[in-house]
Amino acid sequence: MLRVLRVLMLPWSLPDSQGERMCAYARQIPRYLSLRLEAMEKLEAVFAPFCLDGDDGPQLVISGQTQQVAELCEIGEQYEADFVVGGELVLADEDARIGLQVVEVRSGRETSRTVIGSLGECRAFFATVLQEMLAEIEPQRAHLAPGCEDLSPRWEANAAFFGALDRMLASEVGEEIQREDVFEDFFEAVEQDPTWEEGAEQLIGAALDVGLEEELAFGVRTLERLVGVRPQMHKAWEALGWLYHADGRVQDVIRVMEQARELAPLAFNSHHRLSSAYRESRRFAEAEAQLRLGLVSDPDNIPLLNELGVVLGECDRHEESATLFRRLVELSPISGAFHANLAVTLQRLGRLEEAETAFQNGMRALDPHWNVYVNYAELLAESGRPLEWVQVLFEGVRALVERPDERIDLATRLVDGVHGWLGEQAPPPDVQKKGRSWLIGLLESLLETLPEHQSSCVVLSELYHLDGRPQQALECLMKVAERDPDNIWLRMHINSLRAGLE
Repeated sequence: MLRVLRVLMLPWSLPDSQGERMCAYARQIPRYLSLRLEAMEKLEAVFAPFCLDGDDGPQLVISGQTQQVAELCEIGEQYEADFVVGGELVLADEDARIGLQVVEVRSGRETSRTVIGSLGECRAFFATVLQEMLAEIEPQRAHLAPGCEDLSPRWEANAAFFGALDRMLASEVGEEIQREDVFEDFFEAVEQDPTWEEGAEQLIGAALDVGLEEELAFGVRTLERLVGVRPQMHKAWEALGWLYHADGRVQDVIRVMEQARELAPLAFNSHHRLSSAYRESRRFAEAEAQLRLGLVSDPDNIPLLNELGVVLGECDRHEESATLFRRLVELSPISGAFHANLAVTLQRLGRLEEAETAFQNGMRALDPHWNVYVNYAELLAESGRPLEWVQVLFEGVRALVERPDERIDLATRLVDGVHGWLGEQAPPPDVQKKGRSWLIGLLESLLETLPEHQSSCVVLSELYHLDGRPQQALECLMKVAERDPDNIWLRMHINSLRAGLE
């Protein structure tokens, strides 16, 4: 009797230029192909969305990006697979270029080939890809690659499922597809075979993708319908809880997550979401208990530790909270947010020197966070250290390049503070020593970093006017007026400056 070959399918890599709407595609293609492959006799296909355990939990493996043959063989051995298959997809208007990567685990032999397929017919396109893949795994059987109409009896009842995937993939490459039709096919498949977990899980994944990336209400309605069809499926209840969480429906999150936990307490994976909903409802004891339960099996789970630190902080248990946040800094030193949480907690404990050190570490972190700069600036302002306050806010503006709204917030705080020093109350002595030219240079530098920041222009214009430079004051306001032509206040000041120049 011939041994059944086991094939491990990995998520595919996609060009970043395709945008977020293609993220689901990386999972859908290999899952789709694994189901087609499973229909072949003497072949067992496994789709593995998460393949490696790393320091920060399961690591998503994207074939063709970072994995070498030896690494793929190691993954294949973990899954007791004979072959590991991955791919890379690049879409054009009419064609798709696929780079297939097939590795034989025992020998380490790697075969890479490029497949060009027409996107006019998704079904034919994927049949071609499947044939190319089989040509590497079992060359003598490549011509037997099945279509939807040729599946083994095991899958006949679920032809609607393949139709749903065909529609979904066609939609993602630009064809006009009604979303409702896709999910009606999914439900037809799930209702025809009530024991088919794989089909129901694909429906869950598709609903989450739509709900979180496109239309939240549609995703919610879909999962609400699914829990009616499959009331004993805890994953459906958990997924619905995730969408309720995204919609801010705290009590609904608690209701459905508790249902999921009751159905499968050992398989429940949403401790963080449920505890967050408990915390928002001020049910702190239940939130803490839920988090500690999740940490029993995964003591270094970063989201659970962070949420527990927040819960304990809201219960004024700051010593315990500080211990947790210090552990998070050890686990993820690149996160500015964790340094900020630790610093704020230490500040609440009155340990100001330690808090300041934590803030400074957060400013040096590779992943900067708005909370570091805002809270450190407040500490410095309360300590009467205005020059350092300025420096921290300005460094935050320069650091948060990828977070434009947060940069503007920090810049506005800085400009509002400078404007306050121009009023009736005298500026702090340290600022007085620096003089008006220092303030002018500060705002000029800020505008070089954020040219569109309106309040910087307005306050800089006021500084120029006080410094006897009316022409530069006028030019500043004119720049603002170009972007805000209907601002009557601006027009009044512009006319006043012009009259002074005349």
